[in-house]
Amino acid sequence: MIHRWSHRRVAEGPESTAADLLDWNGELIIRAIEDGWHDGVKIPGRTRIAPGLYELDVRTDSPKFAHYYEAEWSRDWFRGVPWFRDIEGDEEGFEALAFTYVYYHPGTTHRDSHGCPLTALEVEKEEGGDWRVANATSREAFRKLCELVYPIVLDGTDTDRILVRVTDLWLEDGREEGA
Repeated sequence: MIHRWSHRRVAEGPESTAADLLDWNGELIIRAIEDGWHDGVKIPGRTRIAPGLYELDVRTDSPKFAHYYEAEWSRDWFRGVPWFRDIEGDEEGFEALAFTYVYYHPGTTHRDSHGCPLTALEVEKEEGGDWRVANATSREAFRKLCELVYPIVLDGTDTDRILVRVTDLWLEDGREEGA
């Protein structure tokens, strides 16, 4: 079965973006905080991925997140990190800008993201207009996401997949940026 999810960017700050990850029924799974966009120029660790269609997979051998297997908060359930595989292969997005291993992972502000979406149950605006994870909800949101992804990606059949359409919602619905 193919699960179609949507990662909708809903507001921007000077260096950050707030997004909602929705399931196939339009129900909110988690919120996310990302870096900003830099006019098609990738700044390593400071640029979010381009809108497009991606497959959500699980990387079980990431050296960057190996410590999660032993961390007190994740030891009993953690099996790997959800990450984006580009499946559209557009010339202007993921491949052209040389993004590799873009993960959903915990953090607090865009400075923690390194180009990846940070998981959140709640987000809030900081002074200066940037977005941050609110009320220390990032780890809880990360676990919630993993517990939805693992049964599909790791335990499902060869035909079970999660496709995520990443969009800039304010462009789709005519709202102003940062609204």
